[in-house]
Amino acid sequence: MIIVWQGLGFLGLLIPFLMSLAAQMASDSMFEKGYYSAHPLMPAAVLLIASGIVWFLGERLNGGPSQLLVDPKTGQQYEFKKKHTLFWIPLQWSSAVIAAIALYVAFK
Repeated sequence: MIIVWQGLGFLGLLIPFLMSLAAQMASDSMFEKGYYSAHPLMPAAVLLIASGIVWFLGERLNGGPSQLLVDPKTGQQYEFKKKHTLFWIPLQWSSAVIAAIALYVAFK
């Protein structure tokens, strides 16, 4: 599988993965082994929190200032802005996919 991103868009996959891994390791060490997998609301809650973090991060990164350049010959304006996307989707909107996965895990 090929993963396509621009800027820091890869964080849309990395943040939920690392948060789920940390939550699984923490809950399995505090409780019995397999606790995280046996209780589907734990992964759903972690993914919803990760979704919120990705949304906030995407809004901050994609909402930054842009650079406006004017072509001296035609007078046409061009706006240049850094993009942070995952599979051509802005980072903040990839949080909706993470939230949908969380709901699927919760009601599976």
